[in-house]
Amino acid sequence: MSPAISIYSINFLVSGLEQVVRGDNPLDALPGDSVQVVEVTICVDSFSGDGGDACVDLVPVDSGGQELVSEHTGTHTVRVAAGFTRISGPTGTWTIGETWTGIAAVLNHWPPEDTEDLGCGGGRCERDDRLVVALRGSGGN
Repeated sequence: MSPAISIYSINFLVSGLEQVVRGDNPLDALPGDSVQVVEVTICVDSFSGDGGDACVDLVPVDSGGQELVSEHTGTHTVRVAAGFTRISGPTGTWTIGETWTGIAAVLNHWPPEDTEDLGCGGGRCERDDRLVVALRGSGGN
C-alpha cells in the first residue's frame, strides 16, 4: 500500500532573502523580484514496504488562474521514507511577472505499482498533493 505524502513547506529565495512558506501562507514577492525554490520539505506517513519515489513540479500561475507552462520546473526525484524529507529545489530562477498571482507546487509520487491517475506518467505516478503559494504584492493581489 502506498504511503500518504504531502508538501510540508517550501523554502524560497526572493531577491536574496530566504522565506519559508507553509500551508496557505503567501510569499512576499513583487513583479520584478527574482525567485528561486531552494528546497521543498515533504511529509510521509508511516508505511511498510517500498514507498517508491517522489518529486515536486513547480509552475507560476497567472491572474487568470492559468499555469505558465513555459516556466515549469521541478525538483529531483528522491526515495520516499517515513517522516520529513528535504528535496533540493531546481537550479533556475524566475523573475516575477506582472500577471503572476502564485506558484503552484504538485507532489508527484511514483509508487512501485501502477496507479489510477492516468494523467500522471500514464498511470505510473500519482499526484498526492497540490498547493498554490499566493504572491503577496503581485498584480493579482
